[in-house]
Amino acid sequence: MLEMLKQILGKRKLLDQSITFGERSASAVKNEEVRNILEIKKPEISDLTETLEIENLGKVYAVRMDLTKG
Repeated sequence: MLEMLKQILGKRKLLDQSITFGERSASAVKNEEVRNILEIKKPEISDLTETLEIENLGKVYAVRMDLTKG
């Protein structure tokens, strides 16, 4: 698994240490293959605009995450 991750990061040039760690990690997490290996799931996003009766064309969204899972 770690070897696969290293290969994917190498292909995407995310092992290049001349790029900051923050930039490399942000790019890596956007990659679907990396997310699958690390079992990172996208959180559910809910539109709460109608529930909260927002006026003037405003929008309210909520990011829902299950914090009970490891």
